[in-house]
Amino acid sequence: MQNPLCPFKPTDFRYAAWKAERKALRFRAKKNRFRVEPGPQPKNRSAISIDTSKAKSTVDVLRLCLKDLGWREDQNPVPQHYRSEHSMHMHQLFLIGYYFIVLKSIQWVKRDGGTCDLYWNSVHFTEAEDVIAGKVNKFPGMVEVVRKINLGRTLDLMHRLYPEEYDFHPQSWFLPQQFSEFCDVARRAHERRLKQVYIIKPDEGSQGEGIYLIQEPKDFISSNNKRYIAQQYITNPLLLEGLKFDFRIYVVLASLDPLEIYICKEGLTRFCTIPYQHPTNKNLGEAYMHLTNYSLNKHSINYLHTESEEDGSKRTMSSVFKQLDRMGFDVQQIWDDIEEVVVKTIIAIAPELKVEYRAELPTYKYVANFGISCFQILGFDILLQADGKPVLLEVNANPSLRIDFEHEVAPGILEHIHSPVDEEIKRPLVMDTLLLVAPRTRIVIDDPKSATHDSGDECEYVRPPHRGFGTLSQIYPRKYSTDFDWLRILDRTANIFLDCLGVRGALRMGSTGFRTFARKCCLTTSGTGFSNASLDIMYIDLQRRWEHVSPQRTSGLGFQGFIEAFFLIAKKRFPGDTILESVENMLDYSEANIELNSCDSKKELILPKLTRTEKKVEEMKSVYGSNNRKTIGNAYFIDYKRFPVEKRPRPLRMKSFSLQKE
Repeated sequence: MQNPLCPFKPTDFRYAAWKAERKALRFRAKKNRFRVEPGPQPKNRSAISIDTSKAKSTVDVLRLCLKDLGWREDQNPVPQHYRSEHSMHMHQLFLIGYYFIVLKSIQWVKRDGGTCDLYWNSVHFTEAEDVIAGKVNKFPGMVEVVRKINLGRTLDLMHRLYPEEYDFHPQSWFLPQQFSEFCDVARRAHERRLKQVYIIKPDEGSQGEGIYLIQEPKDFISSNNKRYIAQQYITNPLLLEGLKFDFRIYVVLASLDPLEIYICKEGLTRFCTIPYQHPTNKNLGEAYMHLTNYSLNKHSINYLHTESEEDGSKRTMSSVFKQLDRMGFDVQQIWDDIEEVVVKTIIAIAPELKVEYRAELPTYKYVANFGISCFQILGFDILLQADGKPVLLEVNANPSLRIDFEHEVAPGILEHIHSPVDEEIKRPLVMDTLLLVAPRTRIVIDDPKSATHDSGDECEYVRPPHRGFGTLSQIYPRKYSTDFDWLRILDRTANIFLDCLGVRGALRMGSTGFRTFARKCCLTTSGTGFSNASLDIMYIDLQRRWEHVSPQRTSGLGFQGFIEAFFLIAKKRFPGDTILESVENMLDYSEANIELNSCDSKKELILPKLTRTEKKVEEMKSVYGSNNRKTIGNAYFIDYKRFPVEKRPRPLRMKSFSLQKE
């Protein structure tokens, strides 16, 4: 779908010059943009400090919140060589175990302007260099995890396991890798005389750039070897005033382990600027009709900027819910469905995010909660179908937190104007997020050279007079943990992947790590149906198949490739009626063998806290008997498959016993 403002096609040589000119206009407009100046800095050494040097467009709303909270803004971080020296010092002390002394040294550096309590980056975790303590507002690898293709692949995998739970995402194909499958589905739909419409999105695109609609696969256009995702287009969206709209839901991922999810009670509603019509050959190119992206529709002559939250092309979510309530929709049910979509999506992406997190932040950097930790604000784009059912369009790792908008006062002259609607939503969001992640205590020491384990005073931070807006509500684990904990099957797979990875800080499993996985899980013992040679062949085949996922073309098998290998082994080792049953049996088998191999057979063996393992063990005891003699090798689970289990009992703690028949 071509940019409506551009008079040239993307294949025209003048298109690049036009884009460069528009970029220069936006750069010159930044000089006259709306900006909040930093306020007076508190002199109290207990005031919480936040590094805003990398905040970029978010700095305006941050400064408004910092003024209300009385926190310190740090715009001049410590020089590179000074911070690197303390970073190296911390690493050395951690290796010998004196991390408590290092903690006090870090706090002393902070009082003199060294490190900060919070770091606010604009896009990536790595923007704040050499962070040795504090909280960063970005998770490592989040941008890559929620990209369109990666997110679509993860949700498709969860749909295979739980088809009834993960039915909120459109059917997707990854192009050009799955172009033949895409053509087959379109051909079968054509044979049944179904007129299908598909939406094509670039994997790394943003702000609606490069998105277009097609009716047949032959209309797909690939350029510059880019990767695309093709999705079933939702042709029956819910309309208000004849216009298509979607919600931007703000979600705060406060912690990854343990998992903590908060949702903002207020969000944005973005409207198209041309009345919606069913897609036809004539209107497939109408971006203002089919795409709700603000970055596109703000250029439309029909776009309406208002200071009211109940009209205009950008409104608050609460005002739209009032309209839906008057139309007869069950608004509370719609909101509950949206919360479930958010929780299920984060449960799906959390395992891969954990792998990225452990690779970027090894254990010594966040041991005992004294090192680096992360949080992040995410933007979920939710579309409602005509019956009110929510559909997840995409997840934004860096949703816009700007409180102004661009207005073209004359051709080529842009002006940035304050947006009351954006401030009403984003200022409480940022304020409550800061209060949620703010540290509670600090250890202050006058001289780090004379620091001992008992020296130093633990003092309270100055608590701000502002108690927040109460816009954040915890939906996991407080509300949905009992309902959706059973969906966290990929978390267990990620733990096995990390346990067998071998190399600290690695993201991909080499051939040695894959053999370690097979050895620890006893996959090559007699009766399993696998040999070392067959597993090596499987590894080589999967590595070639998943090579395109690694941008740097590094060798090894990534987490998603490992999941495919794990599922293939599960189907062959534990065949069942569903793939979920096979994977659960494989997880029980693998976790039990890993736990038993790590225990000393001469001491008391503690069975792993596994679901569905207790009853198997009890039934095996009744067959083989039980005594306290030494367990022989890996015979513990030799007949594991013979004992099916219908329900999941509580975990069992039990001493070792022999499996020899009486």
